Amino acid sequence: MGVQMTIVKVQSQAHVSYAQVQEVARLIPDAVAEIFPGVTANVLKAVNGITGAVTGLIPGAFFCVAEVDGQIAGFLGGVLDGDVFSDRTFARDVLAWVRQSARGSTAYRDMVGAFEQWAVDKGAQEVRGTLLTDASSDRIATAAERYGYQRAGIVIVKKVSP
Repeated sequence: MGVQMTIVKVQSQAHVSYAQVQEVARLIPDAVAEIFPGVTANVLKAVNGITGAVTGLIPGAFFCVAEVDGQIAGFLGGVLDGDVFSDRTFARDVLAWVRQSARGSTAYRDMVGAFEQWAVDKGAQEVRGTLLTDASSDRIATAAERYGYQRAGIVIVKKVSP
């Protein structure tokens, strides 16, 4: 017997269905709790942003889902951004998350590929990902380097109110 290949299907932008948005809405609290411990997810706000991306009402917003075996395995949202001092445009991720059960699949990489293609189509010169310090950030950065990403700078954060 050979190795069984997991099939990942990525749907982005207008190809994301209402049922997929509903499923992502159920996953958002877990994703936010894992990525941003102590932060309470605002599902309504998230769904508003997702809806803006998939309907095209927010042209500078991107959203995709990855399915493994017909189930939502993860999602990625991003936006176009630019420098205030030049005409350079870049795409940056807002939130990307993959269920624990799908982390051995290509779900994350496939979603990033869809995001990169969207960025190219929108005229972005680069794609940026933000990794906050946690147990997985170094592993994710090392993996991203294999796909052409470079570590660039340091993000500093100061909490100024509760």
